[in-house]
Amino acid sequence: MFSKERMETAAVLNDQIAEILEWHKPEFVNLRFATFEEDCSGFDVKVELKNEYIAVRVRTPECKYRDLTIRATSGAGDTEEQKIINGVVDLYLYCWTSSPTKISEYVLVNMKQMGIVEAVRDSKLIKNNDGSAFKSISIPTLKDIEAVIHHHGG
Repeated sequence: MFSKERMETAAVLNDQIAEILEWHKPEFVNLRFATFEEDCSGFDVKVELKNEYIAVRVRTPECKYRDLTIRATSGAGDTEEQKIINGVVDLYLYCWTSSPTKISEYVLVNMKQMGIVEAVRDSKLIKNNDGSAFKSISIPTLKDIEAVIHHHGG
């Protein structure tokens, strides 16, 4: 169960995440006026979602590395690696905080970009102390394959 303090911190971070996504709305929302035919059928503006699923990860101030860590092994359910390889995630908003309630840096990544699956598969497996493992993908690698939509604060 989450503590009251953790829930309050999450609420502040959620507001910041919503603000970041609002700034980048053109990356995943297409807003246009209806055509004549569409107008005659009952609507004036058409909003189309370009992507279906945006994953968000927030790292604490203690996280000194500026890379995406992708869980590769787990005791239960699909891992982040499996979800990426299976095309479940369209965009990934990966954030770092400078305090428990302040996002200071983020990268918005197009997870459908050519080369992203290979970057995940080719990354070295790093073991955690709990028996799980992850893969790390650097921001320069993501930029090299043109998967970075926006990198702020880095």
